[in-house]
Amino acid sequence: MPGLYIESPPSKRNSRSVSRSLYGLPSERETVSFSDERVRISLSAYDGYPHLVADKSDLLIILEGLVYNKTDSEIVSSLESINACSDQDKIANDVRSLIETWDGEFVALSYCKTSGKLILFNDRWGRLPLYVYSGATGIVVSRGLGRIVESISGLSFDSLGMAQFLSFQHTIGKRTLFEEVDLIPPATLLCFCNSPSGANSTRSLTRTCLKPIEFPEKFEIIDRRSAVEETLRVFQESLSNRVNKLREKGLELTCDLSGGLDSRLVFAGLSSVGAIFTLCHDSLYTGDESEISERVAESFGKKLRKFRASHPFENIVALEDIVFLTDCAVNCKTALGSFFDDAERRKGFDNPVANFMGFGGEWLRNSNFRTYGYGTGRRAVINDSLTKFLPVKVSCALTGVSPERFSASLDELTASFPDGSKNAISSNSLGRAFYYEFHRTLVSSGEENTRRFFWTVSPLSSLELLRLTHQRIDPRLMGIGIFVEVLGRIDNRALMVPLFGSGIRLNSSLSVRIHSAGRDLRNFARSTRLLYNSVKAIKERLHNMKSAAGLARKNLIASHIEASLESNSFLAKTLNSDQVRNCLRGSVNLSSLYQLLTLVSFVRQISSQQKAN
Repeated sequence: MPGLYIESPPSKRNSRSVSRSLYGLPSERETVSFSDERVRISLSAYDGYPHLVADKSDLLIILEGLVYNKTDSEIVSSLESINACSDQDKIANDVRSLIETWDGEFVALSYCKTSGKLILFNDRWGRLPLYVYSGATGIVVSRGLGRIVESISGLSFDSLGMAQFLSFQHTIGKRTLFEEVDLIPPATLLCFCNSPSGANSTRSLTRTCLKPIEFPEKFEIIDRRSAVEETLRVFQESLSNRVNKLREKGLELTCDLSGGLDSRLVFAGLSSVGAIFTLCHDSLYTGDESEISERVAESFGKKLRKFRASHPFENIVALEDIVFLTDCAVNCKTALGSFFDDAERRKGFDNPVANFMGFGGEWLRNSNFRTYGYGTGRRAVINDSLTKFLPVKVSCALTGVSPERFSASLDELTASFPDGSKNAISSNSLGRAFYYEFHRTLVSSGEENTRRFFWTVSPLSSLELLRLTHQRIDPRLMGIGIFVEVLGRIDNRALMVPLFGSGIRLNSSLSVRIHSAGRDLRNFARSTRLLYNSVKAIKERLHNMKSAAGLARKNLIASHIEASLESNSFLAKTLNSDQVRNCLRGSVNLSSLYQLLTLVSFVRQISSQQKAN
């Protein structure tokens, strides 16, 4: 993963064994910005990956990513003044002010070479994932989990993190797949100081979450008209800021267009602010949406560039390599599909590209947490209301985690929220926050996949738009109706083509209302636990009715997992081998098998990496 990397003290590390060029990843150059016996600070980037470095006589400033509403000189000046301050409380207040006003995806660093004082913080919503290890061997901060694995030998897999990954596709809160490594929360300040005398820096590391995610019980905007007006204003302002900054950085602009609503909103918005960009469509393995995309492009008189990549899901070696290259951040099937699509897309452009995408729209439309008849959020989650792959009970059995411990872990996330308590998940506002964390992490993993090839821009997740929908608009107003109204206000031509797979005619208020009513009815039905579980069981049976090709793929994956258990003793100790074999012989569906393969592949490759170190 491109980005910042900090070691204190510096260590010798091995390079990853999988060839980047083999899978079309762009070449990265690693620049060592500063190194002495106390610390090593470097940044790796491909051509077009945005970053700012200001290396002064005694001060090093690095910004990875972009702040769209500030100039480079303003950014450098702010970071200079913060490092010059000796009052820790004032540093925290000044950084908090920057986090609340800087709109972008970034990690900012300020390092004094003489004193060894390092200040590091991320953006309001934690858009660029940042990992930290702090232990007996020192401190490692990295944008990629794999870089830490390369540097620190003997890391222990976290059984609870593995259980969460098998069910939800990601870990929750600060937890990662390793016990000793944390994911830094959004809006967090890291400080440590390496004195010239060689003091142990691990003891001076401090982490402060300056702006926890908050969801109020009362809202400023409670009428539909005001909600539409503010959403439109904030969205177009964020688009203009992004277009101007990316032009300034000399990046060629592209925009995704699928058959859905979110990418159409971004496309129409870019057109409305006069952006010059190439409109692109990938032929996804999940379904062919090109007909809808072409019709939308034609209605705007815009040419659509289509890209088609192969998706070799039967190639177990490729699946495992990509799991390793992507740090096990997402299901291996999803990772491979996205990886090959992005590699094919990158070959089509000679210049560095920034790609606009519709990530984040699902949360804006559906931000209420539903307990599905279980009364509290905890009970709903334990009973698989948010499970994407293996049921929670199965994941716990495979990783040796008790259901009680898994249940208790859900409080770890909400305990850091304002007014967090033992009843946190059952309250409405903290339930929303818990639900948001699921969406935020899914969006982040999608952005990180594409960010390995080109800079990814998600205007639906801008600072002000998320603040608007988090804190100012009553979430009961948000839904597809408001999105369609905003889209129509931007450009009515965007409503002329129905959405892919749903048949919703966006230019018909009746059609939109019928769809919304149907969704409300489904959500109401889900609030009845018995009905919710019955429908889920029927879907599971239908999901297991596979074609001969699907059955062959399922057998291939199951055989590979079983062979891996036999050949790798570390894997057999990390997971409960007997429970894994029972799972493989049961009625587990193909999607869940891919998720289990993802974790198995990562554990195997990490065990090999640790032996090399």
